Amino acid sequence: MASAAIFSSLRRRRSPSLEAFLAPVDLSDVALVQTLVSVTAEIASSFSDKFFSFQKRNSRSLVRKVEIFLVLLEYLRDSGSALPWTAVICLKELYLLLYRSKILLDYCAQSKISTLLDVFPMEDVELGEDVREQIELLQRQARRAKLFIDEGDEELRVQFFSFLDEFEKGRDFCCPISLDLMREPVIVSTGQTYDRSSISRWLEEGHCTCPKTGQMLPNTRLVPNRALRNLIMQWCTAYGIPYDPPECTEASAESFAAASPSKAALAANKATAGLLIQRLEDGSPCAQTIAAREIRLLAKTGRENRAFIAEAGAIPHLCKLLSSPNSVAQENSVTAMLNLSIYDKNKSRIMDEGCLGSIVDVLRFGHTTEARENAAATLFSLSAVHDYKKRIADEEGAIEALAGLLREGTPRGKKDAVTALFNLSTHTENCARMIEAGAVTALVSALGNEGVAEEAAGALALVVRQPIGAKAVGKEDTVVAGLIGMMRCGTPRGKENAVAALLELCRSGGAAATERVVKAPALAGLLQTLLFTGTKRARRKAASLARVFQRCENAAAMHFGGLGVGYAFAGNSAANRDSSFAGDVAVPVSISVPVL
Repeated sequence: MASAAIFSSLRRRRSPSLEAFLAPVDLSDVALVQTLVSVTAEIASSFSDKFFSFQKRNSRSLVRKVEIFLVLLEYLRDSGSALPWTAVICLKELYLLLYRSKILLDYCAQSKISTLLDVFPMEDVELGEDVREQIELLQRQARRAKLFIDEGDEELRVQFFSFLDEFEKGRDFCCPISLDLMREPVIVSTGQTYDRSSISRWLEEGHCTCPKTGQMLPNTRLVPNRALRNLIMQWCTAYGIPYDPPECTEASAESFAAASPSKAALAANKATAGLLIQRLEDGSPCAQTIAAREIRLLAKTGRENRAFIAEAGAIPHLCKLLSSPNSVAQENSVTAMLNLSIYDKNKSRIMDEGCLGSIVDVLRFGHTTEARENAAATLFSLSAVHDYKKRIADEEGAIEALAGLLREGTPRGKKDAVTALFNLSTHTENCARMIEAGAVTALVSALGNEGVAEEAAGALALVVRQPIGAKAVGKEDTVVAGLIGMMRCGTPRGKENAVAALLELCRSGGAAATERVVKAPALAGLLQTLLFTGTKRARRKAASLARVFQRCENAAAMHFGGLGVGYAFAGNSAANRDSSFAGDVAVPVSISVPVL
């Protein structure tokens, strides 16, 4: 199969200029002729001696015709006589023809020149006999001429269109990362499919997000997509494309064979790690800083590297450097800790060595912004283990520091903080601690930040499941408006989280919270939109919230004596309370909230 990258480069070729499609409208007759002379002379001088690798005969023929046009145009310029309007129209058409010829000489067939000459009013234009004879000769030749198709050029054309057809049929089988045909398609937790070797390399480089959607990956499990693999095999067989699937397709999520280094490289890395850890143990402060940096880089890629670095005893020495007064040493050590924590077995080693307090101290008081951000990312990595979520939340100053980073950090720092808070919010016993530490207020404020709003809404949806969380969230003045704004302009996942948070706020927050939600401007219209255009989960949540909305309407109608006045929603238009809305949510649906 031809490489998709080649096709992409072809698609990125420079487009023709506007002169190829728009005739001049603001030029006088004299200026038009002068412009045509310049363009024609440029084509003649540029291409008369040019070597054409294909379409040689057609290209040479077109250049010769352009040279004859140059004779006509120079005569018109030098004569200075006025041109009839029909001649001006023809010259404007010639302007387009010349620019297109300049872009690609074989763009224009002889029939186009023949048509132009047939309508050119030679009897109305004063031409010399010699010029007239050349133009008439060109007219007769153009009428008789047929496009010459070189066998080699035709074969090249067929091959090229065959390539385009092949690419069009097979590009659904290309990995979004490598753009190559997938040999072993696997599905990640977001539902996207990648080639195992590409996504494995992505994960080993320390990424925690889906490359295509940008969503956080709750886990790194890779599930073989056997149905797609069978389709790829059938397609390759049908089109004669070589396909060599890997022998072992049942590898576990962490057996990234395609991305693993050789045994010799592993042995060399182990020896290097041993020397670096020795420097961490008894080297000078300068040597320790350098060693921490090298371990940071070595742990950046490769599950095996992370495993043997930790097994060799690096974690206790890196933990000591976390409190170093040297900002470079601290930054390197916390980043090395982050890289090591990506390997699941190292998470327990880090926690068992008592590093949590030191990591939190870096988050709170780190010397550099990058050190604080990487400490937050380390907490996010460690919080992937459920048993550690409560320990992290209970660590003094941890949630306060994450909330502060979410409020005032850089875009990257906000992202690290909100993902860590999201993970911590999945533990029900952390709700009170998050409220006390100001995390709820920070999450509500983050709803207005496009880069972190999705995760913030997801965390709030988890917090408000509990009455204490719903009460705290309900006290925030801007929470309903922020969630409504996400329902209007957020990502599909953000809209899911926003409508889920509003629904849980109604369920757990009592009558006052419910009244705030249903009185939100444009709620009915946004719910109706989600019912038609939202994701499956968003539609389910929107249907449940719509039933809450309707119950409030019905209760209000009964309160007013059944006069049919409806519930007076502040800011909602009559369109938002259309009677057809009830039919959209009448079908019973599940209202359970899955883990985000």
